[in-house]
Amino acid sequence: MQPSIRCTLVYKNSPHLQQIYAGFARLQALGIIDLLVEERASDPQLGRQPILYATIDDRFNVVYDALDGLNWIPGTIEENLAFFQKTFHADFYFKRSFDRRLTEMASSECRVLPLGLNYHVRSERLLVRLPIKENLRAMVRNNAFASKILGLKNEEMGLPPEDYEYFPIIGSETKILFLTRIWNPADFETDRRRAEIEAINQSRVSAIKTCQKEFGKAFCGGLTDDGFARNYAGSLVAPVSLTNKRHYLELLRSHAVCIATTGLHGSTGWKFSEYVAAARGIVTEPLRYEVPGDFKSEQNYLEFTNEHELIAGISELVRNRRALVTMMQHNARYYNNYLRPENLVFNTLLRVLEEN
Repeated sequence: MQPSIRCTLVYKNSPHLQQIYAGFARLQALGIIDLLVEERASDPQLGRQPILYATIDDRFNVVYDALDGLNWIPGTIEENLAFFQKTFHADFYFKRSFDRRLTEMASSECRVLPLGLNYHVRSERLLVRLPIKENLRAMVRNNAFASKILGLKNEEMGLPPEDYEYFPIIGSETKILFLTRIWNPADFETDRRRAEIEAINQSRVSAIKTCQKEFGKAFCGGLTDDGFARNYAGSLVAPVSLTNKRHYLELLRSHAVCIATTGLHGSTGWKFSEYVAAARGIVTEPLRYEVPGDFKSEQNYLEFTNEHELIAGISELVRNRRALVTMMQHNARYYNNYLRPENLVFNTLLRVLEEN
């Protein structure tokens, strides 16, 4: 079959963009698209931020934005919206952290649309020749000992999409999972950002303590081990054996109910997407950004804003196995239609071509 869609990408090496590269690479392998990858100097305004420029069928300029939030520059939301308005000029702008205010700021010729959930997957083939250092890092990501020696964090390990996938199955016991990380507020530049980080840290620590107390051995949770976590909440630090990426994904498959909290810049984090890929039941803090498709509270996840609602949501899914299986099935369908990398990318291509 002759490829029917011509796609040109301007490659930028960013973990947040690997999902999109994996999608394009898979579509090329299936013979659906003709793919050309270019390498250019980094945009001086955006540096290494996960902003991908593409051209579709030599006619349509498309931007894929995998940033955590509305944070292209340091500053307020209003300053960032103004930066968006004056900086990006495209026919289509697909935004991971989609906020409807962007549609008001875009030019009349630009359609701003939700891109979807984001997680760190590895493409089936490299789209460009990476520097020697990056090739070495890629080679050792699956080796826990070597990763530790090179200081690679657990979340830096990108695996093939199929490693995240699972079926909507519950074990004989309904178990609960929440393994997460926290940050040192001192590493952030402004008082506003430091306050945001401290709120995230407190929310995650509170969720772990609450679940430990309420659900006992049915709950597996803790913090990724680093110097700050040991000083901040040392009793909650999880063994490295639990947070190793491959072991974590095994745990994910054996825990039917998973907890998510808000990420940096209000983002929906990678773990949330991993839960959907594994067809898990989800209890989460409210999602601040929109995604494409029929994905909503009470169907794909339950929301909580305090400890009482967290316990109530988990207890409801543990008690009502039918409701839990139904939620897991909805997430399996959503993954296959909207989150699997090739389908996430193909959906954007369809929107571009259907609009014209």
